[in-house]
Amino acid sequence: MDNEVRKHNVGTSNYAELKVQPWEVWIKNGINPFDADIIKRIMRQKFQFGKDAISSRIEEYEKIIHICQERINQLKTGECWEANIDMQSIEKIRKALKNREI
Repeated sequence: MDNEVRKHNVGTSNYAELKVQPWEVWIKNGINPFDADIIKRIMRQKFQFGKDAISSRIEEYEKIIHICQERINQLKTGECWEANIDMQSIEKIRKALKNREI
């Protein structure tokens, strides 16, 4: 991947300043989209328009809680991507992502 892309970010987040960017964590560990979203929200320092740092952070944690509630619901009801794919296939996908084969 072109490392120039990782030297800057678009918008108000600070990902380019981090030692490891969220997408590197997702790719290397084959993380599902919901967990990836949570990791992204924890790692970033984004200030919401018209809010101070504390209020912005609280909003991020509220979003994380909402994402967790949806994910728990999916897992309980079987309405999740894992329900449509066997665990062996998931491990193959994770390995391929980690090795950057896909």
